[in-house]
Amino acid sequence: MARLSYPLLIVGVLFVGLVLFTIINGELRLPFGGGVLFAFGEEKQESGYVQPAGTVPVFACPIELPAFTKIERKHLLTADGLHTVPVVQDAIEANGLFPADVDGWLRLRGRVLKRSKSVNFAFSESDFLPKGTRPGPSAGIPPGKRGIWIDVEKVRGLNDLRAGDRLDLVAAEAVSSAKAADTAVLGNLIDPVLRARAMRAAATTAPSGAKARSWVLAREARVIAPVRRRETVARAGDRATFVEEIFIAMSPEEVTRFMQALALKVSIVAAPRSGQPEDESVSEIKDSVPDDPTEEMRRVLLGEGGEPSSLGMVEIIQGGKRKTVTVPRGKPTEQESNNR
Repeated sequence: MARLSYPLLIVGVLFVGLVLFTIINGELRLPFGGGVLFAFGEEKQESGYVQPAGTVPVFACPIELPAFTKIERKHLLTADGLHTVPVVQDAIEANGLFPADVDGWLRLRGRVLKRSKSVNFAFSESDFLPKGTRPGPSAGIPPGKRGIWIDVEKVRGLNDLRAGDRLDLVAAEAVSSAKAADTAVLGNLIDPVLRARAMRAAATTAPSGAKARSWVLAREARVIAPVRRRETVARAGDRATFVEEIFIAMSPEEVTRFMQALALKVSIVAAPRSGQPEDESVSEIKDSVPDDPTEEMRRVLLGEGGEPSSLGMVEIIQGGKRKTVTVPRGKPTEQESNNR
């Protein structure tokens, strides 16, 4: 009886070891021919596949996988076992590939794709986001940014954008009434000629009729996930409706400006940036507001861009009272001009 127990014990230990190996590796291959003897979860038959001479199998994608997918065994499983493609040994480490062994599988399992993966392409380290990244659209948000789902009906120009595209968001609204010049900026300008000149400058700048202003809500926002169609039901029993939305990342401050623009119900447009490699400075979109006639008067009186105005301030005493008045400024001397 004792003689029989030792062989049974050895067989039992080997069986347990094979079961553990199969659970970890997902399958048990024959030591010859590259066939699959047994796969965890379902039986596999010998496929007749012969590994090309001088190559080793690496894990590859058997189906199209979208970005931000967390790799699990079901994503690699085919009728012949876990999907692999043959590559030469020297290409594995050089390209960050995952060999079809226990170590390769343990390193691949649980990683999150940074971009979509096509059929029969080997997985490489460059395909994945950093270890520990959570799956789903939030995986694609750059550190320091925030993601926001935007209804494409509320922003023009979002429908055809793809993941990775960069864009600016610009808002605009009509300004219904013309802004009148504020003559208070004339202060104590007593010279009638100069006062008339400032008022004339304001009159030529004064807007007439309806005007508009525009401003940039977000610069170089990034598309994380393209447009999706989502079913919504407001209340139980209501007919289902659908909304198309896109997932975009921008800075926290830009999210605030965007939500404020939505609350104001202003017009918002998406302006995609070039997808070509950039080798020169980018010309940025600038905010635009209607001309302010008061500002034009202020430029006439005070100057602009570091250049002094044609006016100066002097103190005079009249009737024992001291006051400051604006007077024409004399032409600067050559030394004063050189000092500027």
